Amino acid sequence: MIDRMGAFVAIGLVLVAHGVSAQTVVRGGKPHELFAHGLKSSPTAVSAARNEFDRLKTVSPTDPRINYAYGLVLINQHRYRQAIPLVENYLQKAPNDLQARQALLHTQMLDRNYAAALASSLALAEMIRTRGTSNDTEHVAEASRFLGTAFGYLEIRGAAALPSDRLSNAKNRVLSELGEPRLDAFDQGRRAALTLFQQAEEDIQANQSRAQAANEQQREEVQSSLSGDRNKAVTERTAAQQSGEQLRDAQREYDIVVRQALPLVRDRTQISVQMVAIQVEISSLVMSGTSGQGALGANPGAMGFTERVQANSLSIALAGLNRQALDLDRRIMALQTRAGELVTSGAKASEELAESTAALAKSEKRAKNLEKQLAKAERKAATKAAAAKAPAISGRMAQFSTYAPFPYEEERQRVLSWYAK
Repeated sequence: MIDRMGAFVAIGLVLVAHGVSAQTVVRGGKPHELFAHGLKSSPTAVSAARNEFDRLKTVSPTDPRINYAYGLVLINQHRYRQAIPLVENYLQKAPNDLQARQALLHTQMLDRNYAAALASSLALAEMIRTRGTSNDTEHVAEASRFLGTAFGYLEIRGAAALPSDRLSNAKNRVLSELGEPRLDAFDQGRRAALTLFQQAEEDIQANQSRAQAANEQQREEVQSSLSGDRNKAVTERTAAQQSGEQLRDAQREYDIVVRQALPLVRDRTQISVQMVAIQVEISSLVMSGTSGQGALGANPGAMGFTERVQANSLSIALAGLNRQALDLDRRIMALQTRAGELVTSGAKASEELAESTAALAKSEKRAKNLEKQLAKAERKAATKAAAAKAPAISGRMAQFSTYAPFPYEEERQRVLSWYAK
């Protein structure tokens, strides 16, 4: 026990002499802290992971596993292009690591470096073939399925990824290398990718159909409202025209009534003057024919013959004027009644005209707004129709990670298990 403690002290003295701190002795060359920094992709985490990698390379400069560990961290931080050389460096020292070879292909697919991915897929297929009937059947089958997933994804991407003939040739070479025992696993991975894409495409089409139906329903509702408002505007315009015509007719008739009443009023005034003159003249005859009768007043019966004849003649004339006056009064009264009716109907027509004009303006304004909504709905429908014709491979379905998420946690645990031995 004492000898062992002495050995630890001696090792510590040697490390201190070479500038290695006590903290470094504790952390050593294990990538635990490196993986801890790799859990996040913030600039601080990226910088900390790089610093820890530099420290590990100083402690263990010849350990290729550190390169692979840092490559996994960079993959988890979505820095695929920086990760690829580190994984390749590790594979140069550990060419038989099947999972690492698969990780390289996976990263190249994520980086959309499809030309390099084809070369890696062939190398992975060759490694699977050389494993033959090894005890590592689970990893071999998984790698075969992954190859199928990768080629299924490349088929989905089509010309956006690789020319069809190049993809077909590469697929045939990979299938030839895999051999008959691994074709089922390859097909499983390929069908899984194609099925996932087909389901997503069907979901997109269903969503588009629902959206199109909703847009069509909205457009029909707007059209129906617009049609109703247009009909209402026509009705209001007709009502306004009718009210305007009624107002104009009442005004014209009123003017005619006034023109008809004016001469009648003048005639009635003249007759009244004549009647007053006759009445005065009759009174004068009566007074003159009965003069000198004392304080008892005039007595028409005491008039002379001549005065009586004149008075009777004037009375007859007065009676005729009375009849004319009554007739004029009747006609004037009828015209006044009609004029009052015209004023009332004109006021009503004017009010209806104002209401109809306001309602017409409101209906036309609403109709214009609905026309704008309809035009917007039609543009939206046209955009949706154009989108429906566009390729569905976009957004999430264009990402390889949708079909094959990178097994970061599994690989992290595998790497840590190396250092636990």
